[in-house]
Amino acid sequence: MSFKPRCYQAAAVAAVMAKYDSGRRQLMLGLPTGAGKTVVAALLIEELLTRLNGKRVLFLAHRKEIIEQTAEKLGVQIGTENVTIEQAERYADPKVPIVVASVQTLVGRLHDYDPETFGAVIVDECHHAFAKSWLATIGHFGVRRDSLVLGLTATSKRSDGRCVSSLFQETAFEISLGELQELGHLVPLAYYTVEASLGLNKIGLDNEGDFPVSFLGRIMNTPEVIALTVRAWREQSLNLKTIAFCASVAHAEALARAFNIIGVRAACISGQSQDRDSVISDFRKGNIQLLTNFGVLTEGFDEPSIECVLLCRPTRSPLVYTQCLGRGLRSFPGKQSCTVIDIIDRQSHELQYNAFEAAGLKRTWKSPGKDPCREATALAKIRVTDPLAFIKIRNAVSMEETQSILMGLDPKTVLAGIDGMPVPRYTVKKEAIAPEFALLEAERLIKDVGLSALELTCEGTELQARFAEAEKPKLSAYVPWHIKRATGWPLVLHFAPDATEAEPSPHTPVPEFIYERLAEFDESRSFDESGFDDGQFSLIRQSGEERAVHQPKPRKRQGASLTENAPRKGAQAHRVTSTRQETEASIQGLMLALKDELESLDFDLGA
Repeated sequence: MSFKPRCYQAAAVAAVMAKYDSGRRQLMLGLPTGAGKTVVAALLIEELLTRLNGKRVLFLAHRKEIIEQTAEKLGVQIGTENVTIEQAERYADPKVPIVVASVQTLVGRLHDYDPETFGAVIVDECHHAFAKSWLATIGHFGVRRDSLVLGLTATSKRSDGRCVSSLFQETAFEISLGELQELGHLVPLAYYTVEASLGLNKIGLDNEGDFPVSFLGRIMNTPEVIALTVRAWREQSLNLKTIAFCASVAHAEALARAFNIIGVRAACISGQSQDRDSVISDFRKGNIQLLTNFGVLTEGFDEPSIECVLLCRPTRSPLVYTQCLGRGLRSFPGKQSCTVIDIIDRQSHELQYNAFEAAGLKRTWKSPGKDPCREATALAKIRVTDPLAFIKIRNAVSMEETQSILMGLDPKTVLAGIDGMPVPRYTVKKEAIAPEFALLEAERLIKDVGLSALELTCEGTELQARFAEAEKPKLSAYVPWHIKRATGWPLVLHFAPDATEAEPSPHTPVPEFIYERLAEFDESRSFDESGFDDGQFSLIRQSGEERAVHQPKPRKRQGASLTENAPRKGAQAHRVTSTRQETEASIQGLMLALKDELESLDFDLGA
């Protein structure tokens, strides 16, 4: 059995191989937690083996869990007989093409490895690459100039200001949290900050530019902060399956005890835990509702059913924060969103990295309970022609302030408002207005953003709007937001199915930004709505549908263009045939309808 790649995973592999074919050898992939880095690595290694002329591939990691998971997934994709492990008491088979190795082990055994026998080195969590053991290992294999050195990371940002792009010179492909949410592979988040008097501005920073762990543990492990944390969780996340990231082992243990006292099934694990595997197993099964940890579950831990992330470890590190945040964003049956509770310092919270900054917003952004990634996506679609207005919008610290700026601009200078919609203009109401006026105002605003409701009613304390199913793709989530601000009434959306509408496609649509991203990273090729075919992967649009197809192939001849690939030609031919058939069917249906109409009027059809 092999993996069926998601559209962006296929795009990532295609982008790396395009760079490789053009001679680039020091590359990086930016894939957030939840994007499936290991799956991408497996698909990529399979493709690389067809290009390396018998050279081997090395996958470097630093945790036992990551090594085991990677070897397992590589075995699924390529075959367990092609994968071997170098870690602690385990020695890799020198005849096997893929080596998954612990950097801590390998750095002491480099003399056993001839770099000339390896054609590619893939570095997992490559933000660690500045450590001496990593530099020594990468440098050993990097002496072969034609070897690919590829770094995988959730973020290239580091709290100490150093950038991994100095080691991995070019980003082959990257995708953001917001884009993964838009694709439906990560759930939305509800983000809450809880202010506490922590005094972080008084403790200084360590050599990596973060808060020192020794001080942080004492600051967070106080009765006051623990009581505040428990209260915040009970208010926002009661009954949700939760993972908590703590500032020390003692803090993790104390927090778990506090939750147990109030009747929550909580447990703690750390690097010192002897029963770590059994505790994690109980957490996965639901026997434990809340799991606290220190420095254990930040990397290499996947549990999609997590519904709440409790951030009790203030940090300035984009990497640490993004990894912790990502533990709760994976999709899972029945999971609608992930609640994130962030304990911040009331006095110096601007020193802390937070979810707003992770989404690309200002660190001081304000939107309690909202999804920063969704807001960042909506803001990115704003288009204005006035430079001063652009600067004002960039400096705004909330959606409300942004909308106020847009409403104050000359309409001629605004090409698109929040979420790409036309800008509705209204006066913000502090209280709900009379229902009859609310209905009139809602109807006006819906028309202002280019939509039309089939029905608009007032029921109880809510406005109800019914739209045709065809309007759904155009209806932004910010339409109810605008109407709530303009009328004081919440708006509930409903959609009336169209009986004549065709069955929905079983395939996941490929957003345009995937094609744009491929073109951005590889200007030598043309990626468009017809699809792309890059050896192992074909992304094809057929009859209005998209599908990612895994197709192992021999290496194409140098200089082959996409238009020469049979799958793409076939896709175009199939699309044209389908369109002609649909058109003929539509014409025949129209003729029959006209025939019935004319017969009812006693026209002579023979004439």
